[in-house]
Amino acid sequence: MDNIVKETLNFPFDISNYVKFNLQIFDKLNLNQDKDLTNFPSSFKNKIVLYKLIGTQEKNDEKILVLSVKLSKHNTVEKSRSMQRNFAKWILETNDCDACLIAFHDEESEDWRFSLVTINYERKIDGDKIKVSKVLSSVKRYSYLVGRNEPNHTAQEQIVPLTKNKNETNINKLVEAFSVEKVNQDFFISYKKICDE
Repeated sequence: MDNIVKETLNFPFDISNYVKFNLQIFDKLNLNQDKDLTNFPSSFKNKIVLYKLIGTQEKNDEKILVLSVKLSKHNTVEKSRSMQRNFAKWILETNDCDACLIAFHDEESEDWRFSLVTINYERKIDGDKIKVSKVLSSVKRYSYLVGRNEPNHTAQEQIVPLTKNKNETNINKLVEAFSVEKVNQDFFISYKKICDE
C-alpha cells in the first residue's frame, strides 16, 4: 500500500502529510498560501477554530477544493456531521466549487474525519418550466473516520488507486473512492461463499 496514504490515514492529523497526500491524489492541484482563515459565518464560531485552503484543482470543467478544518472541541469529529456538512456547503458556495475534500480535526483527538462533499444539480420539469436545484452529498455517506485509533483499511484500499492514476482524478473517481457500498457488497459476497462451503 502507498506509504503516504498510510502515513496520513493511520496517524493523527498532520498538515504537512495531508498536503503531500493530496499532491499524490491530484495532478493539477494548485497550492494556496499556508495561512489560517477565520472568516466564516458566526453560526460556526463555537464549533470551528479555523480552516486552511490547501489547494484547488480546476480541470475538465470541474473545480475541486482541498481544505482542512480545525474543530474547537474533542468529539466533534465523530458527532457533528450536520455542522460539517453545512460548513462544506458554505465553502462550496463561497468558492464556487463542485466538490471539496475536507479533513476535519481537532487538537486533542488522534482521529479525524476525511470527507468528500459534492454539489449536484437536479432538474425537474414543473409544467412547462424547468426548475434547477442544488443537492449536497451526505457527509455521512462520503466520509472516512481515520487516525491512530480507527481501523481504516477500507479507506486506504479505496484511496490508493487515486494515487496510482492521479491524472484521472475527478469528481466521479472521488465518489467511487468514497463509496464503500461496493466494498461492503464484495465483503458479503465473499463471506457468503465461505459460509456456503
